[in-house]
Amino acid sequence: MVKKENIISIVEAGGTGIEVSDIFKKIVKKLCDTNITFLSFKDEFGYYPSTFVALQKKFYNKNWEELKIIVQKEKKDLINFYNETQIKSIGMFRTAVNAETLYYVRKDIKKLKAIVLPVKIGNINKNIIFVRDQLQGYYTNEKFLLKNDEININLKFSYENFLLLTRFTKEFIDKLRIKNYDLFYVYKYHLFGLELQKMIERAVKKTNIKLKDDFHIFQPDTAMHKLLGGLSKIKSENVVVVVGNEIGDVLLEALVHYFGIANKETFYTLNVAFIDKKQKLEVLQTMHGSADDIAGKQLLNPLAAIRAAGYALENWLMVPNAVNRIEKAIQKAIHDKILTKDMGGKSKTDEVVDYIINNL
Repeated sequence: MVKKENIISIVEAGGTGIEVSDIFKKIVKKLCDTNITFLSFKDEFGYYPSTFVALQKKFYNKNWEELKIIVQKEKKDLINFYNETQIKSIGMFRTAVNAETLYYVRKDIKKLKAIVLPVKIGNINKNIIFVRDQLQGYYTNEKFLLKNDEININLKFSYENFLLLTRFTKEFIDKLRIKNYDLFYVYKYHLFGLELQKMIERAVKKTNIKLKDDFHIFQPDTAMHKLLGGLSKIKSENVVVVVGNEIGDVLLEALVHYFGIANKETFYTLNVAFIDKKQKLEVLQTMHGSADDIAGKQLLNPLAAIRAAGYALENWLMVPNAVNRIEKAIQKAIHDKILTKDMGGKSKTDEVVDYIINNL
């Protein structure tokens, strides 16, 4: 019988999902001495979850109720797979699934997302520790009413969710061993009679997350000004940004491009799924989408999947120094211009992967 410690779950969706998953598995197998088993969603349920583009092509001219049937099936199967993963696996790697299905998954399984962005401003190095709140707002809608060309929804924020979010943020900071940081919460907090502000402040105080430097709750426009135009003026080496998911979609893209941090095809995110009040499941996901248009053409940028494999190796499989070893090999590929077309190179996907493996 294979032990849980030797099993990683894989959700390989459509588009480039199969290629991304294969790259992740290839790197893990290369650097891990232990015999690893991959628990596949496709093997369990007999299909690949849909990408947004695939659903758009098939259902754009059809009634929403027809789309809902597919979405609800995928939601049910994914939730079952998350629960199975919690029991059988040490973690999950997931490729891009359509947002409609994930919306319903997140209503049943609370999720948070975190990513570290290394930023250089002149000679100054800083880190933006970016935490996206996927517990509230759009993901708490209890009712969706479509009538007379109107969409009516009912959204929710709660102190309980802010407390869960803040505890996760503190744990993530502690895991990174960061002591010197400013803490920003970015929400439309001027609304709702200041109650949103009060809930955030209570959660921060209760969690004792504030260790040093400044704590602020910012409106989105003020946060953009502070992070894009004024980051060099912030004395702390690190800025922890906790942001509502709808705002986070835009802000994360803006930061990546403004500071020239390669492109989003090179990053992965760490997600935490709260299966129940006691159990947490780590889920790794490439930051890029499904890219259906380049599937099978050897144009996929593999760096995000390779970096995600490094995290899995070091944090799940206890392979020492895996993240650093992989990063050095990636930097050599960048230096030698063994890169895919989107990064200015001429190499095919497999050529980049093989070059990095050979330089580990």
